[in-house]
Amino acid sequence: MEHHTNDDGIKGLNGRVFVGKNGNQLFIPAAGYCTDSNNIGIGSYCYLWSLSLNLNNPFTSYNLYFDSINIDMSDYYRSFGYSIRPVLNL
Repeated sequence: MEHHTNDDGIKGLNGRVFVGKNGNQLFIPAAGYCTDSNNIGIGSYCYLWSLSLNLNNPFTSYNLYFDSINIDMSDYYRSFGYSIRPVLNL
């Protein structure tokens, strides 16, 4: 997927627009993350859980990270309050 900043029509929200090969767009807000009762990084970056567990360490799962410059994949402890994107399978 290609990525673009929010200059593609999402005004007033920080995040990224991802464009698929078919041209469909998906906006993911820079929602930061939550730990304990603290919200951290809202409007600056996003951690987004994937469906995939790290089979070598089942306490962790893979996630997508992005900020205004970088996009990266990593794994981290599943107890952190990262964002999710629910998907309806029909």
